[in-house]
Amino acid sequence: MVEPRPLWLDVFAPEPSAAQSGALSLLEVRGRAGTGARAPVDLVIVVDLSESTLYPSGSDVDGDGLLGVMSERGTHNATGASRPHWLWTTDPGDTIASAELAAAQRLVQRLDADRTQVGLVTFAGRAQVIESVGSVAQARSRLETLRPRLDTSGTNLGGAIHTALALLARTQRSSTEPRHQMILVLSDGMPTIPYPEVNARRYAIEAAERARDSGVRIHTLALADDEGADVLASMARVSRGLHIPVSRMGEVVQQLPFTGLAGVESVSISNRTTGADGRAVRLFADGSFDGFVSLVPGNNVLQVSVRAASGAEVHEQRTVQYEPMPYGALDQERAEALRSKLRERTIETELAARARVGDRRVRIEVEP
Repeated sequence: MVEPRPLWLDVFAPEPSAAQSGALSLLEVRGRAGTGARAPVDLVIVVDLSESTLYPSGSDVDGDGLLGVMSERGTHNATGASRPHWLWTTDPGDTIASAELAAAQRLVQRLDADRTQVGLVTFAGRAQVIESVGSVAQARSRLETLRPRLDTSGTNLGGAIHTALALLARTQRSSTEPRHQMILVLSDGMPTIPYPEVNARRYAIEAAERARDSGVRIHTLALADDEGADVLASMARVSRGLHIPVSRMGEVVQQLPFTGLAGVESVSISNRTTGADGRAVRLFADGSFDGFVSLVPGNNVLQVSVRAASGAEVHEQRTVQYEPMPYGALDQERAEALRSKLRERTIETELAARARVGDRRVRIEVEP
């Protein structure tokens, strides 16, 4: 039995014994939590872009109000000739590939750019490095320009993992400090390369074993049939990662950014002086979090509490001295900007809460 890794918590803002004065009594709290050593994170996102990902995802991914379904003519026209893949569905913006890429974009947008590096790999019959492990901004920019194309060469999941491991090994060799390294796989089906499929499955599991031996966890999120889901779940289990199957790949767009890849289950923020809970508290995949808390005049004892998937909890407190001031012209503008940010984050946290409910319903627990 593998022992759970210790849970840690760092509160970046506010600093200990902080002071705030002004007309606005709302304070932002930011930090990061995780399990194991306090180390930077290297994440390689592996995206399946094989032929089947050009089929409908079952969700309105692009938000245009139209749900893409298979075209009546399907993949071939009346003469049997292949049709361009963007004509296979009634809305090419709602395909599985579109959902995978949109989910990856939303995930990357919400990572801690100071402590997390990201690499990108796509695969069908072979793997392709889209972006080496580097800045979050570079990965975000590359994802925005990445477009799926028709590739009928198969699904080489094991090859994609080996390619991701090579990127991580290169990054670790060039680093002066230990790093948490992980791979996130978005896939919709069964590995088929190398032939026959039994070899493809074995190759994928062997790649996961190599990841485990290298200290790399593989997290898998899949829309797949029973056999495909079993392979992806086994890869996560072997590498001590997390596997989350979804009933519709379109669901990953909302779910992925809030999936606890860092081993953190939840975070809460409160003002112990008033007993009020924090507002719009967001927890992201790499363990970074933020939220707002209301202050009252004088000393405010704020508490941040995090809970790991193992059930462990850690708490940290900050004392903030608040001195209210009369409203000025600039305060009115700042207040409106803050209200707008709060509204947006509140909507996002509601969506995150729904995603986490679904996450707990379908999550397959693996070794910590």
